[in-house]
Amino acid sequence: MILNTFLYIFYFFLLIFSILGYGLFFLSITNLNWKKLSIGIQGLIGVFFSTFLSYVTHFFLPHNFIHNIFFHLLGIIFFLFFLRKNTLIFTVTNKLFIFIILYISCLFLSKNHEDFSYYHLPYMIHLVENKLQFGIGLFNIAFKTPSSLFYLQSTFYLPYLNFYLFHSAGLIILVFASIFLLDYFLNDKKKLFIKIIASLCFVFLNVTFGRLGAYGTDRAGQIISFVIFILLIEIFNNKKSIENELNIKILTIFIFYILTIKAYFFPYLIALIFLLIFKYKLFYSFLKDYKIIIFLSFFFLIFLFINFSNSGCFLYPLKQTCFDNFSWSKGSYAAAEHYSKWYELWAKAGATPNYRVENPENYIKLLNWVPNWINNYFFGKMTDIILIIFFIVTIYIIFMKKNNKKKKQKNFFFLIYFFLILLLLIWFNKHPDLRYGGYVLFALAFFIPLANYLSKEGKINVKKFFVLVSVLSIVIFNTKNILRIKAEIIDQRELYSYKNFPFFNIIKPKYKIIMLNDNSRAYLISEGEKCWATPSPCIDSVLNRKTLNNYKIFYKEITE
Repeated sequence: MILNTFLYIFYFFLLIFSILGYGLFFLSITNLNWKKLSIGIQGLIGVFFSTFLSYVTHFFLPHNFIHNIFFHLLGIIFFLFFLRKNTLIFTVTNKLFIFIILYISCLFLSKNHEDFSYYHLPYMIHLVENKLQFGIGLFNIAFKTPSSLFYLQSTFYLPYLNFYLFHSAGLIILVFASIFLLDYFLNDKKKLFIKIIASLCFVFLNVTFGRLGAYGTDRAGQIISFVIFILLIEIFNNKKSIENELNIKILTIFIFYILTIKAYFFPYLIALIFLLIFKYKLFYSFLKDYKIIIFLSFFFLIFLFINFSNSGCFLYPLKQTCFDNFSWSKGSYAAAEHYSKWYELWAKAGATPNYRVENPENYIKLLNWVPNWINNYFFGKMTDIILIIFFIVTIYIIFMKKNNKKKKQKNFFFLIYFFLILLLLIWFNKHPDLRYGGYVLFALAFFIPLANYLSKEGKINVKKFFVLVSVLSIVIFNTKNILRIKAEIIDQRELYSYKNFPFFNIIKPKYKIIMLNDNSRAYLISEGEKCWATPSPCIDSVLNRKTLNNYKIFYKEITE
């Protein structure tokens, strides 16, 4: 157990340094001044660039041990190379080490997200064992909506630990985002309005997003969304055009990245329209940076192609992007239309694993769903978050004393808040579930007005207060995780309690080995089972397979 725990933590450190190295390399080749950016931003850029590289290599290679060893060895070499060029070498490494240690308790879990066994782990197992194949959306319906996080996490398949760090990308993103937020609200040069919002976001993330097992792919994208809002506010409040040009480029990269995590982040493109309208000179200058534009275009085209190779749709389940005339995509148009309504029904509390409303099509129209949503979703999950938000808001109001002399400052509060409310309305109309982008929007709906008020009316020793709430939130973060780990180790009666610390549990499903039409092997799981770590292809119905130009294509025979 001691050896396993040591390797578990050691590999996690290596992954973070590798990803940071890729971030520094990308910033360098695109002529973005990495020395002016927080380590947090450098790391998040590394998440983006590592994902891009994993997309590219997937076309030619499986993400097995050999691929991944070279992949992360190169990232660590980049990190060491750029570290030598930084005069703050000890400050940089010490800050990163401290943050990893502060957050390491979150890494240990015995149970992952509910979808992990259903399609997260099987999808990454497929990436580990195979290069690009067409029609894998036929394995199960969830394979038609992959997240770019799967491609990044498939590079975490490393000797001895195998797939036991597949869940860690969310924590890596949390660590880098927390460093960014901390740098922001402890920076004396930043405006109080932005510093308060950054501090509120830091506290909220650490108090609310403390259990990595609940992340799935949704929360990682929302963590980056908090960073996007901070950058957007900074752009509108910073008069230095050089810094704003850099921030706009970083902001745009992050927006395009979260689009590939989950499709419900597409409304964030509205932020670029806001910048085009209100900061058109800066945005026009950004558009002249052909390196970034070409790179982002290439990244997004690869994302669309991989979606297309899975399902025959560029953006599933948007039926207008689907094509029925390929062997692996027959029936995709009708299926996309069906599942688009199903996902909306699920988000609006009209369906659960054990429940479904009558007349679903009528239920999701207009506001017919609202009363049931309030009873079955709002009173429970939403009220819990509201209580946490009010607790945080109350602490800030109590400690922020009244200032008799009101400050006059322009902070573009109404413009930023209008953008936020617009996203919130889209969210409420289409997918009013906190996991589908709601955490960040709902929290900022309270935090931005509070920051606007306190920055004008408040009087406080800012740095001492921010340090205090930061320490308290990290203490809460670790206390919750330590108590959870203790409970998971002690209570062996639970299905997902620890059986082999520090590794999460893997259940072996019932399946039978079958031969496909090309004499290749497949694993057909029994009805009601999930694939878990079953070798690929793990399928729930019999498929056919053919080879075209050295690429495998899965398809179903359609009988009239």
